[in-house]
Amino acid sequence: MSAVYAAISQTLAIVAALLLAPVLTGWVNMCRAWLQNRSAPSLWQPYRVLHKLFVKESVVAEHASPVFRAAPYIVFGCMLVACAIVPTLSTDLPLSSAADAIALVGLLALARVFISLAAMDVGTAFGTLGARREMLVGFLAEPALLMVLFSASLISQSTSLTTIVETLAHQELAIHPVLAFAGVAFTMVSLAENARIPVDNPATHLELTMIHEALVLEYSGRHLALIEWAAALKLFAYSCIGLALFFPWGVAEAQAPLALLLALPALVVKLAIGGMSLAVLETISAKMRIFRVPEFLATAFLLALLLLAFAMISQRRILSLIHLFTLQGATLVVATAAVGYVTQQPHLYASAVITFALKVLLIPMMLHRVIDRLDIRWDVEPLINIPTTMLIGILLVIFSFDMATPIARLSSSVARGSLGIALACVLLSFLMMITRAKAVPQVIGFLSMENGLFFAATSATHGMPMVVELGIALDVLIGVLILGVFMFQIREQFDSLDIRHLERLKED
Repeated sequence: MSAVYAAISQTLAIVAALLLAPVLTGWVNMCRAWLQNRSAPSLWQPYRVLHKLFVKESVVAEHASPVFRAAPYIVFGCMLVACAIVPTLSTDLPLSSAADAIALVGLLALARVFISLAAMDVGTAFGTLGARREMLVGFLAEPALLMVLFSASLISQSTSLTTIVETLAHQELAIHPVLAFAGVAFTMVSLAENARIPVDNPATHLELTMIHEALVLEYSGRHLALIEWAAALKLFAYSCIGLALFFPWGVAEAQAPLALLLALPALVVKLAIGGMSLAVLETISAKMRIFRVPEFLATAFLLALLLLAFAMISQRRILSLIHLFTLQGATLVVATAAVGYVTQQPHLYASAVITFALKVLLIPMMLHRVIDRLDIRWDVEPLINIPTTMLIGILLVIFSFDMATPIARLSSSVARGSLGIALACVLLSFLMMITRAKAVPQVIGFLSMENGLFFAATSATHGMPMVVELGIALDVLIGVLILGVFMFQIREQFDSLDIRHLERLKED
């Protein structure tokens, strides 16, 4: 019986995605027309466009390869599977056990790769231009999207979207600055990935500014219909991801037929509110220049870095703290490589490699070895409760941005929003050191503080001389070794890693 219910839930989710995706696009277009005091198109206009394209003959370029012909089907399939993975109506989805949040991002990336290859396949200038812009947007947006999904997975201790929804839906209403920053970052990523204002205008056909339209200029007939339907499915998928992460209420649980029936109208209402919000945002925003898009997406990525710092001060488990530190190191690697690409500084790539080897591989491995030897996988006892710590953290973020604003005005566009975030990461790491009584989380807080300083140096000054970076890396490594020995000595002397025992030391 449970297998039948799961199959019905999965089928309804796929059918709902296929039917509601064009309606969502039509609803957004209708709301935009109302807000701009124009005559609104019909809600069913996307269906009419799809029908018109499906009955038309497809015209294919003479020298088009099989990649060009197969790309619309692959892109449509990827988007449909992505919609099937996201819990829209029920958490009892057979496909969710086969693919988690990381696989979801991989599906979106696979669709991007094929549509970009198809755009370059024919050899037109506009197709190549759109493909390069699409890959640039993906390069900057995907890491931020992963950080957003990881922030929610840390709360549920799982990367499965169904588990995340079940955990968040049953949590009490509380202050979650991590999810607040994640929500802002996700909104920015969603606007960029779906070619919406301010990144792109889906209604424009200006060759110098368009991204999505440049990719599909050579398609017609059923191929263009599949691509347009896939674009609607992508908007539907991102909308449902946002609803699953930040508004998970109304999704049916396993073997709850009545809740499954009520989930559909709840989904329609949430999509209607989300579509209206998107239309309002696009109406009050102006399209930015294409050269400002990397800065826009870099801000989303920096917010993801800040939410990692908040996740660290709210985390009680030492093992999760090490995982967060590893994610922070990986974020620094991507940020350093991105700054090197934008500023054409080749030595930053070497710095990114060193950061990856030291802060993603070596130091986390050493910390895992320490906690295995000391057998300290239990929860960390903070000196101040978590809600109070989070409120203090919010005040520190406000203070950091206020302090960094005068300096940021004098900085380049790449570093304009990074100084306040770097200072906030340093202060939040210092707060974690103050509020934790155990030695291991204090060591992790010290290392996280060094990550914030490294990020500030990389983004504001485009890196330090390689000799200085190598020296700092060696100092950090030696510092970790010394702190490891220090922790073993505390454990041997007091049979505990609580540093408050050091207050009882007296000279004989």
